[in-house]
Amino acid sequence: MSKLADSEDARLAKVDVDNMNAAIASAAEAKKQVESGRFAEAKTSLETASKLWPQYVLLASLNESLKKAEKEAADKAKEEAKTAKP
Repeated sequence: MSKLADSEDARLAKVDVDNMNAAIASAAEAKKQVESGRFAEAKTSLETASKLWPQYVLLASLNESLKKAEKEAADKAKEEAKTAKP
């Protein structure tokens, strides 16, 4: 058991907590940006988070949310363009 604890301690000592915290903050900002329709900014924030902490599990679902929101906005714009034509 001691051997396992030592190896886990060594593994955790290598974790860059500052990068993890920065990635979490960047992902949280991306979520707000998606919700407010600022898709280009959200994409940049997600890219930053991904560079800081590639293993961050939440990034996959945030990327999917971004793609879905972009598609919905594009579909809405197309529909509005159709109804605006005389």
